Amino acid sequence: MKSGNKSIRINGKSVEVTDEVYKVYTKYDRKMRYFEKDLKQERLVYDELGNIIKRVPSREDSLDRLLDESFMQFKDISENVEDTVLNKILAENLHKALDKLTDNEYDLIISLYFHNLTEREYAKRQGVYPNAIHNRKVRILGKLKKLLE
Repeated sequence: MKSGNKSIRINGKSVEVTDEVYKVYTKYDRKMRYFEKDLKQERLVYDELGNIIKRVPSREDSLDRLLDESFMQFKDISENVEDTVLNKILAENLHKALDKLTDNEYDLIISLYFHNLTEREYAKRQGVYPNAIHNRKVRILGKLKKLLE
């Protein structure tokens, strides 16, 4: 084999090779580094000011990163008919139980759970202490529980 002036490192030793062998070796060496490193590294794209424009994820994701991002590859988008029917029945029963409450009890539950008011906000609106509202809420929820059983 005719040797050229090119050399490559194999197992830490420098070996002289022909130009043709050198080209093939460097091509496949670069391809190997691409598969080992470049595909596994995420890249960030920056603008002129050095701000991150976008994140280009690696093509090979780690399981840890996917779990951290709550990744779901195949989302179950089909609707379960049984769950839908049960939810409708529960909602109907809840509305029937709410209708059995007094006007003040109904207003408290609707304000806290449907209008997302805090007990403190509702107490301020009613002109009473927050702990009084909390006690009423606990009593009303107990009443609703009995009505739903």
